[in-house]
Amino acid sequence: MDSSDIAPLQGASVKRSGLWMDQPDALAQLLTRAGNDVVLQKVGRDLIEDGFTVIEGLQDPALIAQTNADYDRWLEDNREEAEKNRDPNGRQFRLTNFHLASPSAMKLAKNAEVMRILDFIFGREAAVHTSLTFQYSTMQALHRDAPYFHTFPENQFVGVWTALQDIDPDSGPLSYIRGSHRFTIDQHAYYREALEQLGDPELARGAALARYQNEITEIGEAMAPRTYGLLKRGDVAIWHPQLVHGGSPAVKPELKRRSMVVHCCPADTHVYIDDAFLAHQEETPPQPYYQYATSDGRSHGDFRVPGFMASI
Repeated sequence: MDSSDIAPLQGASVKRSGLWMDQPDALAQLLTRAGNDVVLQKVGRDLIEDGFTVIEGLQDPALIAQTNADYDRWLEDNREEAEKNRDPNGRQFRLTNFHLASPSAMKLAKNAEVMRILDFIFGREAAVHTSLTFQYSTMQALHRDAPYFHTFPENQFVGVWTALQDIDPDSGPLSYIRGSHRFTIDQHAYYREALEQLGDPELARGAALARYQNEITEIGEAMAPRTYGLLKRGDVAIWHPQLVHGGSPAVKPELKRRSMVVHCCPADTHVYIDDAFLAHQEETPPQPYYQYATSDGRSHGDFRVPGFMASI
């Protein structure tokens, strides 16, 4: 597949999406849904057209400072585990669900204005699913989050990325391809073909996922040039679940790029991972693998304490 094959979201793909912004009349709906609210107008138009939006200076600097201090203290308190989870250059791997260990990080995740914007995006009450906290750029290839945050109906998820410091252009900023949320790939066909060839569901799952993400990377590289997220401390970026994005190569890999991404969905919706994304075609979702808890008037996924992923 090349960029000339890319078509807007349409037909069955529109029907599978639970996000009003994916509908053909989304811009018309925006006029009614956002009313005279200039923030919601901007967010809505950005997400519909580009798949990405930034709200500047949204987070409290004092909360950010406390979150960074909490993170450093957590690493010190868990020094043995932290030392095991570094790359060959000593850079700390990303930390999952730090908001469950830091009240300040939880407050950033459940920022009232962020939640108000997410309520608008989803058309109903939003919740926090999980989070990742970073010290350094992931330098990750262009990809989509969709396989790891699959919902029924689809696309009821967004990434909410907070800059915990001013992002240096040499640190490997977040990067994305504008408008790349609009093309579709039939992941179920990839899984069916892999299963026919390999005969084993787990092998087929791995092969289909690799094929899907490789296709996403190739299409992303063939599309418009990357846009770089040179956010300032306290700025918040929100992206569509199908946006092609990644961590750009760091000119100076030793530079920190402190940030936290919170994965959010409607409070009445559960999120699933790649097995459901690839193989589950029924409209009725599988049994959820987690429950919700509540604090500060908002729900969040009731997961275990923070843990490291084996990558920066």
